[in-house]
Amino acid sequence: MPRFLDLYVEKIKNKKEAIKNLLSYSENALKLYKEIFRQNWRSLPRPVSLDAEIFAIDSSDGLIECREGITIHVCRALALSNNGIELRELEVYPFYSTSSIELVTFRSRVREHLEHVLALKCIEKFSSDRKLKVVILDGSLYGRTAHLPKDLEIPGHEDFMLDYIEIYHRLFVKAREKDVVVIGLSKDSRSRVYRRIMLFEEIIRRMQEKEINSSLYDFVREIWNDVWRNPKTALKKLDQALGVPEWIKEIFKEILKPRPDVQIISALAVDAGYTLPALLKTPAPALGSLVNAIKRNQLSEYIDKNFRKTLSDEYFKVQDKALRILPKILEYPDIVMFYLVPRKRDIPIRVDVPKWVVCLKEDKGSMKILRDVDDELSWIISMLVDMYAGPRHYNVLMEQVDAKVKFKLQDIINVYEPLLSKELDFLIEHTRDMRRVRYP
Repeated sequence: MPRFLDLYVEKIKNKKEAIKNLLSYSENALKLYKEIFRQNWRSLPRPVSLDAEIFAIDSSDGLIECREGITIHVCRALALSNNGIELRELEVYPFYSTSSIELVTFRSRVREHLEHVLALKCIEKFSSDRKLKVVILDGSLYGRTAHLPKDLEIPGHEDFMLDYIEIYHRLFVKAREKDVVVIGLSKDSRSRVYRRIMLFEEIIRRMQEKEINSSLYDFVREIWNDVWRNPKTALKKLDQALGVPEWIKEIFKEILKPRPDVQIISALAVDAGYTLPALLKTPAPALGSLVNAIKRNQLSEYIDKNFRKTLSDEYFKVQDKALRILPKILEYPDIVMFYLVPRKRDIPIRVDVPKWVVCLKEDKGSMKILRDVDDELSWIISMLVDMYAGPRHYNVLMEQVDAKVKFKLQDIINVYEPLLSKELDFLIEHTRDMRRVRYP
């Protein structure tokens, strides 16, 4: 290890300023956020006693890579309740080896999909006499609604995303029908959406305060919609427009910086508390082309373009399936998200819940900060704080699930692989990389 330390120290010295700039803010930026953040931050509510049954769900996976160019993907998911009930799910996907980028995407989607399948099982297992029924998933609910519906380059599983969408949609339908609250927890969120919404609401507030004329007001809102899809073009329009105040341009430039929400919150949250929740509209902006295709009755053309590999072998079967499933994306519920800091100076935890949990009224507007829903959030925050045991134990139930479900390399080598060889009556020979790992 010491062999490279001199080079490491040299590079760190050369990049010291760049690293410091990422970890800090300009005086103007911090001043801007201080003013906005104060309006959107609340102290923790008073703890309440809850009669709740809670299932936490997590997943893990591993690969068996054979020298014949075959990959066997094993994925497992586990649900554990606060009553000690365990539910399991496992799936095996064999396919010819493919690019590492596609494989990473496929593995991530499969883990999430198996969690959704298991969550549906949990919904059927809840005791009817419990007042509150909760399913906690590891990760963002909103992020899962925004996955692009297209074929994956995994031989034999190209149309996997159609099954993913169908099951995820069914999970929300069943959860609402059975009065089950689905919560997504993200302990390492890289999201920037909350910061963007805060800054845009600040633009609107200031324009109204300064009585900006209606044409400029409408123009700025139009640029806001464009900035999500094409930031360079949007900023160019803003710079070239006449009469746009400099402070608006500066805020838009700050919006486009890749600064994550958690960095702002960590800098400004001096005590335990939570942000006011933000309403995230579905379908996500990233799915604009699909939404337009559905609205224009051009879904068949969208399917032809985005499921080319899937359709090549079983065109009509997959097309019918896609025509039936893809419109369900329009039925995903809007998601409400907020950040929770359970203890002073802790890393913020992102919390996602379906909108109906905190707000039943219809809202056809854009993404925004929700106010006057503190009472609806109080029991969720109280529950999560009660399950919190420090920065390394952000949710004790989720931590137990993670420990039980996590795949280790030795699990694959000593257990799953020998069982596979026995069932197939076939000697599995590894790829060169796998041999290096197993026989160092």
